[in-house]
Amino acid sequence: MKIKSLSNGVKVKLNRFFVCATFLATTLTCFGALAQTGTGTGGRPYPPYPNIWNLQIPESEYPVSGISARKLPDGDVLISYQSCCGQDRLRNVTFFGGKQYTSVEEAFGGAYRASSTVAQFKTSLGYTIWSYGTRSGLFQNCYDGLNAKTVVFGDPLLRDAVINKIPVWLLSKPEKHTSPEHCNESRSFTYWAETIGGQMVPLDDSTFLLIDTPHGVVIRFDEWLRTRSALLNKKLFVIDADLFWARFGGRYGDRAAQGMDFQRLHQDLHRWLLEIKGN
Repeated sequence: MKIKSLSNGVKVKLNRFFVCATFLATTLTCFGALAQTGTGTGGRPYPPYPNIWNLQIPESEYPVSGISARKLPDGDVLISYQSCCGQDRLRNVTFFGGKQYTSVEEAFGGAYRASSTVAQFKTSLGYTIWSYGTRSGLFQNCYDGLNAKTVVFGDPLLRDAVINKIPVWLLSKPEKHTSPEHCNESRSFTYWAETIGGQMVPLDDSTFLLIDTPHGVVIRFDEWLRTRSALLNKKLFVIDADLFWARFGGRYGDRAAQGMDFQRLHQDLHRWLLEIKGN
């Protein structure tokens, strides 16, 4: 009887051991599956996002047209654009991963997705960010390369700007603009820099992408319009709007009156940016 009792006791202990081992193996398998799928989010590695703050389309593909952006299931953002120079095909590259796709459908596993870009969105702190592009429409075919700005509003209906910034992009080489006679501005002038903005893609870590099609650039900002881009104060200058217009507003004429001297304005702007850059 003692031996039988002992044998039963061992069986009970062995059964408990196998039950516990089975439970542990099942638990580890579940945790392993969760780890592989980003804690149950379907293979979503982002966020956290890597320390990447800009994407610049190669100048060899200028001019580009129709930049759009789509948030992918893994949290990355697909940047799509039409390249120039007779190649006539849509290019698609992810902002963070740098992965290239032949089409939007390929990136989304066969399904087409509309662009995720917006002109405004609400931040995690309840503010509203607006980005205004360069195409104002106020003066048809007239120069508007200094009209873009990005603003953080407390209440957009009241237009109470908490932060008002003008992102300026320094060109690699000067370009020439010719205006129609009705614009009442310099008929032909050279410019070295223009403002950027107009489209945004909110990300999932209180940052967003600012997209500018005319200059083929995407810059990542936080909700306070700060960026860690390596291009800052080299190609990109984020200037307080009050400072910008205190320096350049009202000193170069007026379209409604004597006309705008954009040539002198751009010469002074270029000189100032080079001073900031340290050249």
